[in-house]
This record gives sequence, structure tokens and C-alpha cells, in this order.
Amino acid sequence: MCYNWVLRTWSVAGMGKLSRAAIAVIALALILVGVLRVRSTYSVFSSTYDEPEHIAQGMEWLSRGTYNYDPKHTPLGPVTAALPLWLSGSRSVGLADPWDEGSAILATNGGYRENLAKARAPMIVFFIVMCGVVFAWSTELYGPWIGLLCLLELSLTPGILAHSGLAASDMAGASTFVLALWVLSRWIRQRTGGRAILAGLCVALAMGAKLSAAPFLVACAAVWLAIQCWSCRGWPSQALRFRPGHILLIGLSAFLLIWAAYRFHSEPLSAARAVRTYQAGLDQRTVPGRLAKKALDVPIPGGNIIRGLGDLLLTEHGPPIPQYFLGEVKKGGWYLYFPIAFLVKTPLPLLILVAGGALLALRILLRRGDIEGCYPVGFAAVLFLICLPTEWDIGTRYLLAVYPLFSIASGLAIRTLWQSRRSTLASRVVTAGLLFWLAAESVYAHPDYLSYFNELAGSRPEKILVECDLDWGQDLYRLQQEAERVHASPLWEAYYGSSRPQAYGFDMRRWPDDDTVAGWVGVSMHNLVFSPERFAWLAPYSWRQVGKSIRLYFVPAPAPAPTVAPNREQALTVLHLK
Repeated sequence: MCYNWVLRTWSVAGMGKLSRAAIAVIALALILVGVLRVRSTYSVFSSTYDEPEHIAQGMEWLSRGTYNYDPKHTPLGPVTAALPLWLSGSRSVGLADPWDEGSAILATNGGYRENLAKARAPMIVFFIVMCGVVFAWSTELYGPWIGLLCLLELSLTPGILAHSGLAASDMAGASTFVLALWVLSRWIRQRTGGRAILAGLCVALAMGAKLSAAPFLVACAAVWLAIQCWSCRGWPSQALRFRPGHILLIGLSAFLLIWAAYRFHSEPLSAARAVRTYQAGLDQRTVPGRLAKKALDVPIPGGNIIRGLGDLLLTEHGPPIPQYFLGEVKKGGWYLYFPIAFLVKTPLPLLILVAGGALLALRILLRRGDIEGCYPVGFAAVLFLICLPTEWDIGTRYLLAVYPLFSIASGLAIRTLWQSRRSTLASRVVTAGLLFWLAAESVYAHPDYLSYFNELAGSRPEKILVECDLDWGQDLYRLQQEAERVHASPLWEAYYGSSRPQAYGFDMRRWPDDDTVAGWVGVSMHNLVFSPERFAWLAPYSWRQVGKSIRLYFVPAPAPAPTVAPNREQALTVLHLK
């Protein structure tokens, strides 16, 4: 009797009796809870490394009508972050360095902390957009209740919650990219002129948020074509019958909106660094050389976009910066960086459901069944594939768009478990257990979503990843609170971040490089793992953890005599980082 009651209570058919309005209310409630959780982090964390730069870029666009600080970062995210500050009276200061400029803007009109919270507030829009897309797309594929569960997964994912609360462009890029994918998929299923225009506008939003959306969308188009070819056992001529007018509408609407994001400015191709290098090598003694030089100096519509793409390519293929992974520091990337990073940064219950969804998608492909549910799995896989050879492995934030695709892909596993004809109760208990586990993980991680690691990382995640995923300069508020609590004076700092602690009203002394001091010493985890030799002298002294990213050491007076610095391996060992 109890068994039959549970089945009736958990039946999808019974759940389907709720009206669309009730389902919408539940979806909105899930989103609202996520919004409140994100907003509660504003006062906990100081500015991360990139936030001042993005605020400076957006303020330049709003107050000066130009966008020259870093053209490879497109305007949508920075302008959204800077808009509340601009409305409250802040303006560009005019400093050459965007990080200094952003810090100066944050320090005016109300104070650093208040302005930082203002800049972060509108970024929650991109969290809401991403949640809406995941709910709508998964509802189309699996029905409203599975759509609600996919939405629940996304709203509980620590990586999404973390970047939704930052005044940076990563969440803007991820949400608009997934929006563009969904709208394009709807246009492919029903190819009308209106949907073509909407698809073009969404593609423009994605590229207006991050230029990397362009290669990502091309890669996803290749996956769509490959799945179509496999399903049709050959070239899908019927699926590829696109109207030329619709393609033109998508391209034209996308270009016009991106150009509008750059205030309809025109620039010569020579404004791009790569083109200038090519132009400098032209032979001016020949007529073709002189003509080519003049042609490259002619302003063209959308030249800003080309300059941004050029700078993005130069950054990707230029000299890499030092990076950290699995205890190693080197210039260049690792092929296993993103797979391992997501393996330890994604909650295990979500990984289990995604793995189940991927296996089910593979089975559907092999049986050539309904392929619509296979696309999110394929899109997530190709994003990983094209990022494997990158030379810039400095954070999972570059693949943040994978998380909404994960949530949608997991819907295949949830639907199969819930509707299983074998061991129905057991499969539904497993599903509920995984979702409860995910919820517990997310609640336990609050508010440290940015530095969240799952159980696979163990108790010392700094041995695996640091930059952007553990220490992005976010714990300066906490260091100030801890210093006041223990009356830390003098307090020396070796802080990793782009903002000066004095901007927060925090009196700290900069730790002198290659010297020893007495008193309290706050050291960012980023500095410890990148340059452990400099801090090996602190190993004998006690320390306390501040947040997730700072160690606060106490060194009794007098300061110890300087010693010969050990090698990197020895320093990591004595600092308990190996």
C-alpha cells in the first residue's frame, strides 16, 4: 500500500495536473531564491581582479562615447556594470590603466563598497536570462516538470551563482551565448522571417557580450550538422534548405546590433594590432603597396569589431602568461586543464546526472532516435574540445556556458530515471537523492561559490587550481574583519588583486619583497603557489585561514634573519602546499 501511494504521489501524470500558471510560479520562485542568494554575497566579497577593469570600460563607453581600453572585451557586460554608477553621477577619470581607472571610479560618489555593490546589482539580469533559457529549452525537450528540475540544478550550481554576483563579462557572455543557441535551434525547427531576425539579434547579444561566442557558435553549428548527417545516414539536404533571405536577415540584424553596441563608430582595419604589423611590412615603393596601405587606413563600419577580434586572436596566440595547474607553474596551457577543472569544480550529483544524460544521448544516436535531446550534450562536448589546446588556462569562467548545457543535458537522465519501468520507486529515490545532495552542497558552499570545490578536490584544492577558481582577490573584506578582531598591528600584506586595500579604508603595509618582517602577514593563496620561495620563511609560524584565499600569519618580534630561499618543491612542501 505504501509503495503504491508513493508512486501515485510522485507520478509525472499527477504533477501535470498543475496549471501553467502554477508551474510558472514555481519557476519564478526558484529563480528568486537564486537571486537572493547572489545578492547576499555583495557585501561579503571585495572586488575580484577583473571587476575594476570592466567598470572602467563601461564608464568610458557611457561618459565619453569611446571604447578603447581593451577592445577584445565587448561592451555589453562592462556597460551593464557601469550603468548604475553613471546614473548616480560617476564619470570617467581619465587614467591610462583600466584597473587604476576602475578603482578610482569606485572610490568616488558614496564610497568603494557601496559603488561596487551598485555595479554588481544589474548583472543579476544575466542570471535570470540563463535560468529562463534553461527552463524553456528543457521544457520543450522533456516537459515542464523536468524543466523545473533542470532549472533547480542550474540555480544551485556554485559556479553560476559566483559569477552572477560579479561586475564582469563572464556571466553576460555565457547567458547570451546559450540564449543564441536556443533561439537558433527554434528558428531551425520553424524557419520564419521573424525568428530569423530574433536569431540575428540574439547572436549579436552573444557577440556583444563576448567575442569568443563567434567560434563557439560555429563549432556548435558543426555539431548540429554532424548529428543531422548521422541521423539521416547521409547528407541532410532537407534540413539544410535555408532560405537565403533568412540567412541575410540573421547576418544583417546581428551586424547592426553589434555595430550599435560600438555606437556605430567606423574604424580603419589598421587600428588592429595584427593589421598594423602587416601594414608596416608593405613595400611603399610599389604602387600595390601604397594602395594597400591607404586601403587599410580607410574607416569602415564595424571596424571596432574587427579590431576586437584581432586583439582576441593576438592574445590567444601571443606570449602566454605564467599559469598554475596541479602544483606546476609554466607559461602555456595544459590539454587536461578544463576537463580536470570541471571535474573538481562541478558538484558530483550534477556530474553524475550529466554523465547519465551523455550516455543516454549516445544510445539515442546509435539507435537514430529522437535527436533533439542530443544537441545540448554535443554542444557542451564541442566547447570542451575546442578549448583543450588553448594557451590561456586561467579559470573555468571561460567555459561558464557549459553549466546551463549540463543542466539541460541532465534532463535526459532525470526523465529516464523518473519514468523507468524497472524499479520505479528505487529510480525515483535515486533521482530525489541526487537533487537533495546537490541542494545540500550548494547551501553548504554559501557564500563561497567562487572558491567551491567538490569532494574529489579534497581539503587542499589549492594543489589543483588557484587563479579565478579559488583566489581572485575576493577576500579583502574578510581580512579586514579578521585583522580588527585580533587587533593585527602592524599588518603586512602580500595581496593578489587589482584594488588597493587603502581604497576600502584598510590600513595595511605592503610586504617588502625578499625581506622578513615581524607582526601579522596576510598572504594571498595565489602568491603562495606562484612564488612559494618568497614565503618559505613563514613556514615555522602559525597561521589562520581567512575566507578561502588568504592565510594570515603571525610572526613574533624580532623579525627572523633572512635565509637562503629553498627551491620551489621544497618551499611548497614546508608551506603544506604539495
